Amino acid sequence: NLLDGLGGIPGVPSACRCKQLCLDSIDRGCRSWAYVTEMDANWSPDPAFHDHSGCFLMTTPYHRSRATTEAASGEFWVSGGIDAVLAGFSPETAAAGVTFTLSVSTYGLGQESVGQRVKLVKEEEDCAGPPAAEVS
Repeated sequence: NLLDGLGGIPGVPSACRCKQLCLDSIDRGCRSWAYVTEMDANWSPDPAFHDHSGCFLMTTPYHRSRATTEAASGEFWVSGGIDAVLAGFSPETAAAGVTFTLSVSTYGLGQESVGQRVKLVKEEEDCAGPPAAEVS
């Protein structure tokens, strides 16, 4: 299902930019994207080529098996989903020594997603830091 108002966007220069347009439209319901580009000489003897490209933003999640259908197969198409995008979490802070339940909201994790984890680190650490010792 194409995203209302943004479904097909002509002239998008790359698959990367198409995916970014979908990520920018997450709050409008974008869950997958498809990019098509092809070059031709328009049956002209002139050696100059021109391209036709477009980006399609969709409200349905990306599934590899559906992306290989005849309509979207071929060398001119690239498609994908939004991956996992953090939408929010609660609580935003927690008191030391007090047990709490962390709730995480995301886009891009479907029912078939299993084994997802959250790593909690000390505030002064980045994601490469060790898990906080207080987390069990």
